[in-house]
Amino acid sequence: MKLCVLGSGSSGNALLLEAEDGLFLVDCGLLWRDLKARAERAGFSLRGLRYVFITHEHADHVRGLESLVRRGVKVVASPGT
Repeated sequence: MKLCVLGSGSSGNALLLEAEDGLFLVDCGLLWRDLKARAERAGFSLRGLRYVFITHEHADHVRGLESLVRRGVKVVASPGT
């Protein structure tokens, strides 16, 4: 299992987790182009991204959510989010 912080703070939060059964993202506060570029710099391809887990609905945690949904990534969030 590998873990990579792609962004943190008010400019955008995103944590990438690579596990045996796929690639997962916790929050997507970065736009797609930034998320992809940072992942590639860290040695990851987002092609296998399966799920994004949203901690809460603030912009710095969901800024890139729409582009992930358009790419077929499944969203997991609490009912309040």
